[in-house]
Amino acid sequence: GKVVMWGRGRRSTTLPKWAFDQPDRIPIDERLLRGVAVQYIRTEKGDDIGAGVHVLACRLVRPTSLNAVVHASQTKPMSSDFTWDARRTYAQFVELQQELQRHGGVDVALPSKEERNKEVGLEAYLRACLRECTVRQSVVLAAFLQAPQALYDCSDSLRRLD
Repeated sequence: GKVVMWGRGRRSTTLPKWAFDQPDRIPIDERLLRGVAVQYIRTEKGDDIGAGVHVLACRLVRPTSLNAVVHASQTKPMSSDFTWDARRTYAQFVELQQELQRHGGVDVALPSKEERNKEVGLEAYLRACLRECTVRQSVVLAAFLQAPQALYDCSDSLRRLD
């Protein structure tokens, strides 16, 4: 398989388009991503081709190690900096599944598009992905969840403390 590179000026042609929304960001520390809680909110009407957009509420549940990061940060993040919404289509969930499989996979299956209660399955799928997140998967998961800048800043501070 192809190794995904990240950071300034490095891109992998294997990643889906949504992964390049913020190409110059360093990866978020996987320990922080494991502390993200995801809740399925609703499905919104999508674009002209009819693809529904799944709206997910994301929130960082502060791990104790983050307290040291917050104190070491130059700018003090607000609690609202750690709460955001992500909007993704089912096709993007499929792309996420493919990317995670390339980087070790997860032990939970993506629910089918036609499944009843698909929303519950998508939420459980993301929770499992975050719980099992590895360093290599953190790049893809952070991009998929449209993580805010504050999470990247805290991740950088956490790495400096190590």
